[in-house]
Amino acid sequence: MNLSDDPIARASSVANIALHRQPHAPDNHNASIIKQTADELRSLEHDAELQMQALTARVGALRRQIAIHDALLHPWRRLPPEILSEVFRHAVPDDWTAQFVGRRILNFAQVCHAWRCAAFAMPRLWTTLRFLPHFNPPVKHVAALRADLAKTAQAPLEVEMCMSASAASGYGERDARWSDEVWELLCEQAHRWEYALLNSLPMVAYERLLGRSFPLLHTLSMTVNSYEDVIHLPIQVFENAPRVHSLSITGDSAPILPFTLPSNWALTELSILFTEACTLAPHVGVILACCDTLRECHLTSDASCANLPPPANFPFLELLDLGGNATALCHVFTAPNLQSLHMDTWNSLDDDFNAFVALQSMLARSGDCPSLRKLTLNSLDSGPQGRDLIASLRSLSSLEELGLQNRDYTDDTEPSLITLDLLRAMVRDADDPSSLAFLPNLTQLSVVFGDDYNNGADPADPEVRSVLRAIPESRTQAMSADGRALALLQRYYNNAGGDLKGCCLPPLAEDPSDSESDVSMDEDDY
Repeated sequence: MNLSDDPIARASSVANIALHRQPHAPDNHNASIIKQTADELRSLEHDAELQMQALTARVGALRRQIAIHDALLHPWRRLPPEILSEVFRHAVPDDWTAQFVGRRILNFAQVCHAWRCAAFAMPRLWTTLRFLPHFNPPVKHVAALRADLAKTAQAPLEVEMCMSASAASGYGERDARWSDEVWELLCEQAHRWEYALLNSLPMVAYERLLGRSFPLLHTLSMTVNSYEDVIHLPIQVFENAPRVHSLSITGDSAPILPFTLPSNWALTELSILFTEACTLAPHVGVILACCDTLRECHLTSDASCANLPPPANFPFLELLDLGGNATALCHVFTAPNLQSLHMDTWNSLDDDFNAFVALQSMLARSGDCPSLRKLTLNSLDSGPQGRDLIASLRSLSSLEELGLQNRDYTDDTEPSLITLDLLRAMVRDADDPSSLAFLPNLTQLSVVFGDDYNNGADPADPEVRSVLRAIPESRTQAMSADGRALALLQRYYNNAGGDLKGCCLPPLAEDPSDSESDVSMDEDDY
């Protein structure tokens, strides 16, 4: 290119660095030439920028077309829609079903139109409808619920409506977050409910369910709170729910009046958790009414459970979990096929009630529960030196998992569940047939001492510590009795601390900062 044709070269002859270094200012004539040249350069710069923008836009268009062409060749496009849906079903986050209406985002649905359509056409991804008053209050998520319901087609729904109010906020704040419109939308789909968790709803809300059918509902959980002095449990609004087999009732704000279950229910799982103002005693009849079908039962009561009816046979009961004064209900259960039993008195019982005596009565009526595999006893009084507990455990030869925990903060006159004699009985001795016959199938053992007195077995006592060490040593050695190999201990936990951490199975961390998490992990396992 001829330099005379290059505007930048021509302009550099008018103004350049050399002129800047000379100590003079241009006269009017030269200043006019310099300004004219600068204006010409600005015009050229503007033209060049327009050309660059056009080129950039063209490059962008080319790249988009390249991506569109390449995407058409991507292997996923050869997948049939049903296979793609199956892939997406496994690609959702692990906590997807725990997320809330209006607050859940499906990442792969934002990739492209085809994927979004595929995700929105998968009803089972959207059938869990959860609300919490402080996280996604119904009053603010009417449109979100409509959108999610539109994606569910006619698939069965899992509905969780929790409106529990804190003691500080009270019912006023709960009612402000409630939405009649959201509730009506859900009630209109009652025929699709298969799971319903209804927590602290305004009692008037249940009137919307009157006369509706629930042909798919199999699991119902109700937590009831009310302004009233007593509560009428609205259980009869579900009388047209013939498939309900799991029922959970929780109450604490006021006593619940006696109620009966719909006659067409055959419950296999029942949970009644009453604390504070509620008492379980008037509702024992509900439990007994399920005796022919019940397989799993969880009962809790802070209040007394006195004046119990005669015992009933629960031939199919496999799991029984009793808390607080509900441990007295061992007196009404006969459960010959029980596999798992948990009893926790929570450190407070009626003065005239002994939970361990109740346990003994149930074992006696149930033929010592020959199928019992798991037993957890917390805060029970097992009698002097724990001899009665030793005798009871000796009869439970099928037991595989045993958890024992002392009562916390007792005084020095109260006996402990865990005694030195009991710990000694757990040590196997190849030369003592009676020790080999004691819990021959045990594979998991947890021994938790109380936070205060541990009468009969102080974990600071050298003899107690020696026995705690001997238990895993003896029960991890191969032994046999009557020609049968005895089970070996696989998991063992005690909270005596110090050098006994090392004899736990698996050993606990020596670092104090790690020990607490290790303890909680092992305690949860039992």
